[in-house]
Amino acid sequence: MRKLLLPLVLLGSTALSSAVMAQSITTPAQPVDQPGTSSGVVLEVGGGGEVHPDYPGAKDYSVDPFGTVALHNFTLFGLGGGSASDQGFSVAPSFDIIDKRKSHKYDDIDGVHDVDATYELGARLAYRFGMFEPFADLRYAFGGAHGLVGEAGVNAIFAPTHRLNVTIGPQLAFATNDYMDEYYGVRGDDSRRSGLRRFNPDGGITGVGANLEARYALTEKWSLIGKVNYTRLVGDAYRSPITKAGSADQVTASLGVTYKFNLGHILGN
Repeated sequence: MRKLLLPLVLLGSTALSSAVMAQSITTPAQPVDQPGTSSGVVLEVGGGGEVHPDYPGAKDYSVDPFGTVALHNFTLFGLGGGSASDQGFSVAPSFDIIDKRKSHKYDDIDGVHDVDATYELGARLAYRFGMFEPFADLRYAFGGAHGLVGEAGVNAIFAPTHRLNVTIGPQLAFATNDYMDEYYGVRGDDSRRSGLRRFNPDGGITGVGANLEARYALTEKWSLIGKVNYTRLVGDAYRSPITKAGSADQVTASLGVTYKFNLGHILGN
């Protein structure tokens, strides 16, 4: 499935243009003017296709559909949530879904315990000043794995054209002990069945990497969005026999479209 990454990334790059090279780093990003959606709370929904590792630490990749939901121009506990040009603090929802891991499908980890699908819900806190935006995502995981998981980093935001916004920056990932044990741990029975050495991981920083997002406004309400995220597993996530049998290099790439609704208009306000 890794061979699918290159055409998807190239497709996104062609559709969204060479954003980073075209942008002067001294120019803060400005959002596309969107009359009819810029005032009041705006709901953005969308979906597309995503290439991702089959499970954390995997070397095999799958292509699946994905959905996205976001709110703009709202406040929560005095913090704002809005467009790419908003300065100061903002808060936004953060969520993720990890598909179930059926170990018998993979020769390298056959015999290791299975993991049901994991659902992660939480929030993102960010502070925008000029073209830079430090952020931290914190989510609670439940289902297959339990615990706290998240990312932190600093993004730079560019606007090469009136319609195009690009976000790029480094980030690190972290997780607590229970979450790590489910995905990277090798228990006694796992070791006997799979032949992998027993391993009891600790929580902490699990990966370092970078993310890139390019958003192109097709119309006032429709946007084309391409994303690429690279993470290099570190710490106990890297030392895990599951990762050694798989890969420490984790890449996720997606391409999709979104549509914005003004909730005030929908509710008749």
